[in-house]
Formats: sequence, C-alpha cells, structure tokens
Amino acid sequence: MLKKYLFCLIIILGMVPNIVKASDNSAAKIGNNYYDNLKDAIAAAKSTDTITLTSNVVLEDSLIIDKVINLNLNGRNISGPSKVFQVEGGTLNLSGTGKIAETEPNYGAVFIKGSTDPLENEYSVVNVGKDIILEGWSGIFVANNGSKAYGVEVNLEGSINAVKDTSGGTGIGIYVNGNINHPDNHPIVNIKDGANIKADGIGLYIAGFATFNINKASITGTEAGIGIKSGILNINGALQAIGFALLVLFFVFTNS
Repeated sequence: MLKKYLFCLIIILGMVPNIVKASDNSAAKIGNNYYDNLKDAIAAAKSTDTITLTSNVVLEDSLIIDKVINLNLNGRNISGPSKVFQVEGGTLNLSGTGKIAETEPNYGAVFIKGSTDPLENEYSVVNVGKDIILEGWSGIFVANNGSKAYGVEVNLEGSINAVKDTSGGTGIGIYVNGNINHPDNHPIVNIKDGANIKADGIGLYIAGFATFNINKASITGTEAGIGIKSGILNINGALQAIGFALLVLFFVFTNS
C-alpha cells in the first residue's frame, strides 16, 4: 500500500510545472526561466519568446541584436555607456514602460546598421512602443554600412530625448548618416500618432537618403525641428515641429 501511495505522489509531482525561481538579482525572465543578466536572456530567446525585465539593467557593453527579440521593459530601465542596443540583421520589438539611455551620450540609445545586399528586406527593424523612452545623443542612429543601409525599418510610437554628447555637441532625435545615398531600398522611418521627440539640437536630421513618414507627432529641437539634406519627407495630419519656433528644412529634394 505504501509503495502505491509513493508511486502516486511521484506522478503528481511530475505534473507540477517546472518553475525556475528568480534569484534576488535576476535581470530578466522568459516565461518561468530567470536570468541574472539580460545578455544571457537575449542569447536564450527564440523569436516567439518575450523577455520581461525583472529589475533595472546597467550594461558595460552594447547588446547586439541579430535575431528577433521581443523585450518588455515592465516598468524598468536599461542604461549603458553608448550604443545601448546595436541592431544589425535582427528585429528589436520594445514594449511595456521604461527608458533606454546612454550614460555617456555619443551615438544613440538604439544604433542600427543595414545590409550591404540591395535585395535584403527587413534586415534591421526596430519597433518602439508608445510608453518607451529612448535617451542619448540620439534616440535612434541609422549608421552606414559601407555607405549602404538596405532593409532598415523603424516604427516609433514612443518618445525620444536627445541630449548633448560627452564633448558638448548638441543632440539629434533621429539621425540618418549622410553617407547613405541609395534611393532604392533605403531606410524607412515611420513616426506614429502621439510620438514625441525632444532634442537639445535638431529633432530629426535626415542627412542620408531615407523616407520619413510622420503622423501627428511632436518634434522639438533647440536648433531646428527637422533638418533634411536628402530623401523623402511625408507629413500626414497635424505636425508640431519646433526649432526656435520654426520648422527648418536645410535642403529638401528627392533623388531620382
């Protein structure tokens, strides 16, 4: 009889979900699995997983995103010296509430590189939820990769706070590097309804060829609301763009 009861107990215990308890200093979790640092959680994550922060994260180095990462800040913050996230060949989906900030502003909270292959689509994609704040010299920095940036897409619903860099250079909310000059498969930036960009400098600086689609957003810069040298600027609905109380366009043209 005792053996029978022991056997039943083993069966019941085997049916209890396998829960990995959080350590006191856990940084993130995926389901019931907890990780002491965010880098390990990112390495373990599959494209269908959501990483949820369980505490504030302070980084020593950038986090490289080269696959699909779904990250819920869950009311926490992530900070790092520079280029907090580097997205190249991956998708970064940011949700929940929280801030991602450079502690030594130099490039941006999110640094993006596109592909050198002109046929590559959705190579580097960043989606920023409505309650996410990006803070740094830029919120989003679109870099050139051998003067190329194929397959780059950004969707911003949240907020950006661009501050001076460590040398005192004024910040730029979203920056597209000026060496990006291909009109085909160029970066696409969609600024959604309710997005808010503030810069101690220029709200948007489109130095390289890109398309910006702006919908009912607020863009503020101490030097200019929007500066564009190359590319396409589509403004849909009401736009508040202020730079010394003016919308400033440096040069506006479309390459053919």
